[in-house]
Amino acid sequence: MEVWGGGNRKAVAAAAGAAFAKYCGWPKPYFLPSDNVSVIAGGPKFGALDTTDVRDAIGAIEEIVGTPMGPIFWEASGAATFGDLVDKLVVAAGPNHSFKADGYAAA
Repeated sequence: MEVWGGGNRKAVAAAAGAAFAKYCGWPKPYFLPSDNVSVIAGGPKFGALDTTDVRDAIGAIEEIVGTPMGPIFWEASGAATFGDLVDKLVVAAGPNHSFKADGYAAA
């Protein structure tokens, strides 16, 4: 997790990683900034998931951020890196959002 730096970026990466792990079947919630979002969302079996699993992960991530991002945002995020996604989520949450209080942070 050191590659994420600190503060909100690291907290969002941990929380979003935990949501993707829980709903998309990854054994660990740790992803690198350069990892592709579409691969992460496809799960370790690479696309064998029901779309409900991905929607559940997105719903959990939007709850963490505190704002719905919308389908256009998520469709565009598929081609992005996890680092790009995390950065956009941090901006969407705003500077006063505290991620430490959220229950999704990875151990």
